[in-house]
Amino acid sequence: MTEMDGQSGDTDPLRSDTDPLRGAAKVMHAVRERCVWTQRITHRDLVPYLIEESAELVDAVETGSRADLREELGDLLWQVLFHAEIASRDAD
Repeated sequence: MTEMDGQSGDTDPLRSDTDPLRGAAKVMHAVRERCVWTQRITHRDLVPYLIEESAELVDAVETGSRADLREELGDLLWQVLFHAEIASRDAD
């Protein structure tokens, strides 16, 4: 355990092997690196999918089961990660 962060190296929440969200972001980064199709995708190209997944999440909240909600949250998260990865490569 270090004095600065108060955590041991084995349970560091910033490590991708212990933090599922960081792990998912790394997967999206790898997909974008390796797949020519995803390298050509823009924010604008993803808008229809973002709208669709958002609507499906709303439906799951209003009428779905907890399993439906979890699934749709995951789908929407994947869209957010895709947009974040695109944005991380944009030159300002």
